[in-house]
Amino acid sequence: MQEERGVVVERINGRGVVFLRLSGRVDERFEQASLGPLDAPLAIELGGVRAITSFGVQRFGDALRSIAPGTPAYLVECPPCIVDQMNIVQGFIGAAEVVSARALFSCACGEEEERTVDVLGEGARIRAGRPPDAACGSCAGQMRLVEDDSFRFVAAKGARKLDPRVAAMLTGLGLYSAAGLEHRPLAVRKVVDGANVALKLDGAFVESTRIERVADDDGIVVVLVGGATIRGDGAESVARFLAALCRAAAEVVLVGVPPQLVGLFSTGALALGSARIDTLLVPVRCDECEGLALASLRIHEADADPRCPRCGDKATIMSKPRALEKLLATGAPSAEAHALIERLDGLFSQAAVEARLVAQTRGEGRVGSNPTQVGEYRILRPLSAGGMAEVLLATRESLGGVEKLVALKLFRRELFQAAPAAIAMFLAEARLAAQLSHPNVVQIFDVGEADGDLYMAMELVDGRDLRDLVDEAPRTPPHVVAHLGVEIARALGYLHTARDLRGRPMKIVHRDVSPQNVLVDRSGRVVLIDFGVALAGEGELQKRRRKVAGNLAFMSPEQCYGEPLDGRSDLFSLGVVLWELLASEPLFRRYTAKETRAALLEGVIPQLPGVPPQLDDLVRRLLRPDREARPASAEVVARELDDMIPSLGGRCTPAEIGAYVTEALRPNRATAKATPAPRPVPTTGTTPSSPRGLVALVALVALVALVALYFLSRR
Repeated sequence: MQEERGVVVERINGRGVVFLRLSGRVDERFEQASLGPLDAPLAIELGGVRAITSFGVQRFGDALRSIAPGTPAYLVECPPCIVDQMNIVQGFIGAAEVVSARALFSCACGEEEERTVDVLGEGARIRAGRPPDAACGSCAGQMRLVEDDSFRFVAAKGARKLDPRVAAMLTGLGLYSAAGLEHRPLAVRKVVDGANVALKLDGAFVESTRIERVADDDGIVVVLVGGATIRGDGAESVARFLAALCRAAAEVVLVGVPPQLVGLFSTGALALGSARIDTLLVPVRCDECEGLALASLRIHEADADPRCPRCGDKATIMSKPRALEKLLATGAPSAEAHALIERLDGLFSQAAVEARLVAQTRGEGRVGSNPTQVGEYRILRPLSAGGMAEVLLATRESLGGVEKLVALKLFRRELFQAAPAAIAMFLAEARLAAQLSHPNVVQIFDVGEADGDLYMAMELVDGRDLRDLVDEAPRTPPHVVAHLGVEIARALGYLHTARDLRGRPMKIVHRDVSPQNVLVDRSGRVVLIDFGVALAGEGELQKRRRKVAGNLAFMSPEQCYGEPLDGRSDLFSLGVVLWELLASEPLFRRYTAKETRAALLEGVIPQLPGVPPQLDDLVRRLLRPDREARPASAEVVARELDDMIPSLGGRCTPAEIGAYVTEALRPNRATAKATPAPRPVPTTGTTPSSPRGLVALVALVALVALVALYFLSRR
């Protein structure tokens, strides 16, 4: 028979607090040195310890008694073998205190279960001689301790309070519920999404909790339960709530189930009924930021590794739930429920923002005014304006008088009532852009709401956009165009392959790659901006759209038709940008939206005289109407452009690119165009006046004047 292994020690240093997890057999092989220095606030989880021998009691006890005087130390999930030693060995755990312990309970129906008892929360009851409450998972009857004196140690070694730093760590790991959450009354938020409903629970279930009244929807009901906890006999309230949901709804899905509820499901103390579980909150360790936290684990996806909620790096699960197989047997959520789950964060944040904005702006809109302060940002001057928002130069004063200039994108209040969907667009842009981090993509610092104003604080790019280069400068040299193309393609390559904090592909399509959305700063850095119409997620990209959003003159044919999209749509738009930089004139832009659309769909690409063949060939491949005939990815385009730069005229440093753009757009250049090309026509709206019509009118007036002078001279 194989010898049982000795104790295994897992040590994690987490921001001034030490967490130790012991598992296996504590015997004569145990070495105090394996615990490391015990000179910081300390928590030791012992749930994995299966046995402890006499030698192990002595050696482990010596280790606990060596903890530096005054250092807070706590034991969590103490198993019965450790509990027995605490009851009979005087001074066994030194100055350490017990937060929770496990004991064996039995029921008159014959059921026996090992349960975890919250020693900290129920200490007063236990010290008064009353045993912990435990309801049988089979018959719901009251269970009793198999050994009446199991918790004799509580009088001397039961924790009466918890160091705040250790409490925060244990709460994050799901090993203890912080007191603030325990005693907060349960709050329920509800959002309706068509025929379906999302509920968000926050606070404590207690015996008197009654929320069955919100469980009367007959569509799909998704419940976010991560903020809920159970106190006392609150499990019965949870059971009533779940039963009411399952009776009424077509499908019930639980999201973010915390360890406390998982434990109740695993022991049978709480029945799921027909409800399904999508994600669990599991304790994880992140080696990147040395953090300990609860992270989401999507249990029906084999490759859904949890991600650190702080830094987004892959995290290691510290202990998989014992009930995982039982929970998997409930089945995966339907595709429709999964789609609703993907939108949960957006639905709840949008509902909260809309409620605040409506309350704050009713009858007191800021239409046409010039704000001087938005939240903590002081407005200096306007930078630009669009249909949905205006961009302002602003500054924010931080600690010590430190100030930083930002570009503050401010949502137009007048759209709150006229176009409520615009709020959703603004929030969707903020959520998407805030997750992005790339040198060629604009950085988002802050998103918020202040006194009825929605804002987004972005980095200030001190430079010009490529629209000015197309409209106001001479033809851009091919090697400069190739350099700009490389940087834009790298930005698009990042967007098309970016992953969210959970490591899942975001599948972003920008949908508005155009010269005005590409900035070049004075140092030559190329930055892609404006994610107002960007799409993310396979479901969104595969939808057919009746209403088309974006800049018509730069749309791909599939975007113009409202067809499903992928990253190759952005590559077509990049092709238009490169062609216009090389030609220094519009490709598809005309004087009306109808004419622009016709030119785009006709797809005639004029020759570019003087452009090297390899660059001309790549631009034409980008502009092919059939997406299958375009380059496969933005990374492929970036490599092709980068490889051809030496043959186009030599590589440029970023500083040289910045200097070129500054010089090309310098006012009063002798070589600059006398008249800029017309601006892009919007997808919807009024048709701009035609310069050709004005020229014809002037010519007609001149002709009439000449005829009049001729007849006057004859008289």
